[in-house]
Amino acid sequence: MKIKLSILFIRQIILIGVLASLNLQAQNSFRDSLKILLKKSIPDSIRINALNELINDEKDRDLWDIYNEEIIKVCERNLTCENESLKNYYKESLASAYNNKGYMENLAGNNFAALELFKKGVIYSLQVNDSLTAAYSLINIGAGYDIQGNLLKALEQYHLSLTWLEKLKDKRGMAACLINIGNIHKKQNELQTALTYYERSLKLNLELNDSSRIASSYNYLGMINSDLGLMDKAFYYHINALRIRQDVQDLDGLSKSNNNIGFLHKMAKNYDSALYYFNEGLKYAKLVRDKKSISNTLDIIAQAYFEMDKFSEAMLSAQESMKMAKETQSPIVIRNSARTLRFIYLKQKKYKEAYDMFELQIKMKDSLSNDETRKASVKKDMQYQFDKKELTMLAEQDKLNALANEEIRQKKRERVFFSIGLLFMLVIIVLVFISYSQKRKTNKLIVEQKAQVEQKQKEILDSIHYARRIQMAMMPREKNISVTLEKIQTRS
Repeated sequence: MKIKLSILFIRQIILIGVLASLNLQAQNSFRDSLKILLKKSIPDSIRINALNELINDEKDRDLWDIYNEEIIKVCERNLTCENESLKNYYKESLASAYNNKGYMENLAGNNFAALELFKKGVIYSLQVNDSLTAAYSLINIGAGYDIQGNLLKALEQYHLSLTWLEKLKDKRGMAACLINIGNIHKKQNELQTALTYYERSLKLNLELNDSSRIASSYNYLGMINSDLGLMDKAFYYHINALRIRQDVQDLDGLSKSNNNIGFLHKMAKNYDSALYYFNEGLKYAKLVRDKKSISNTLDIIAQAYFEMDKFSEAMLSAQESMKMAKETQSPIVIRNSARTLRFIYLKQKKYKEAYDMFELQIKMKDSLSNDETRKASVKKDMQYQFDKKELTMLAEQDKLNALANEEIRQKKRERVFFSIGLLFMLVIIVLVFISYSQKRKTNKLIVEQKAQVEQKQKEILDSIHYARRIQMAMMPREKNISVTLEKIQTRS
């Protein structure tokens, strides 16, 4: 992980360095600088960083999608690069890009395409051992199945993700997952169970001190309290959620909060206030291009007009809602629109159309709520609790295994050190033996040379002694000659 962070840090430094080398004085924004950079011949890893910066800085979702598509193309063509670190970087970037594209497809109502993209995100995340991103992708996959009305599969993905996130101790992801699980129980009319999950989510978000996520928890707590008939609590949570979302300019959140407050006014038959908030919610839903939210908002506007006996206005909103609902392919959204249209057709005495909507409503309802799904929901909760206990046991076992492994590693280190020491001693012994052998050879040579010198000296001394003996032998004769000469001289 440290190596990966270092690589990313170096890339950021390179990116900053490249930007600094450009002539930026004539440019008005960081965005313009990045666009200039992308026109240059730069490494693909730097290109991806620049595109991500543009996405973060860009408000236009069409451009946001274009930049994300380019990231996917750059990553896909680099999946065969030989550098393993770079290859993992491209896989990691590709996983994020697939998740982002899946999110955009969901907003556009292309749920099945989004689901496939989220699955690809999981595959590439797991290839680089990025369990956290994979866990978030599982949340998105669960949401995809949720939209399709496959609540059992949705719950499977949510619980699997929650198990991973708890092991990773990622409170942010856990909070999001708890909200989604609560939503499944709410759809099954298991309101108290849903409330428990929402409260757990709020607790985590308060610990994180994350305003946007606190607002999201308030939003769901407002809805569940409304379903439980606790209107004062519902207003409290929704108003607080709206205030936070106004502060942070959360457009998607503002759409939901306005709709929820409008719904409370509708229940209280304050229709003018209700329509004001609904239209505010519709405005924000259109800004974020969320077809599901647009359809839901148009549906509750139609309901408000219906209760006000304004059937023409109700029909226009309901038909527009159904058109958008079919584009989302969501059984829940289609069911809600069908129910509203059924009531309007009955009021207009269009019984065939009303019957058609009733059949569609039942068909969508059957795909969402049945005993098998409800039982599976309980089973999944029990499985989650079991998995949680199993994880705790595994964690304890991991600690024991870690200690055992450390002991094995310590013994292995000791064996290695002993082997190194033994090898070192053998090397010393060999060196000593070589030194000793060399010394013996040297000593032998010295002895031989000494013997030769002594022999030469002996020969020289013998020669000297021999010469001396000859000299000594000659000395008496010389003395006799001298005496004889003296006698001759005396006689003369």
